[in-house]
Amino acid sequence: MLFLSGLYHSSSLPFVEISPLGIMREGHVFTIEPMINEGSARGVIWPDGWTAATKDGKRSAQFEHTVLITEEGAEVLTGRLPESNPLTFLEERD
Repeated sequence: MLFLSGLYHSSSLPFVEISPLGIMREGHVFTIEPMINEGSARGVIWPDGWTAATKDGKRSAQFEHTVLITEEGAEVLTGRLPESNPLTFLEERD
């Protein structure tokens, strides 16, 4: 799903090419929301109009990064901080 210039684009395709609706400028914010699916990438929206799941119901993981356009370029607002809890699954094993 992609939110751009007041429009919300959604597709069950892993990659969707859309026509540009404008130029990102300083102060604009957008999100990148990748999703990893164990099975199908085809999605379904639940009756609540918000919850998304894969059609086959297999496990999926989704995360989001929020990006701010600045005078210097792009700044990821959701990165890990030095004081963030460690990702123990990334630590070396004996």
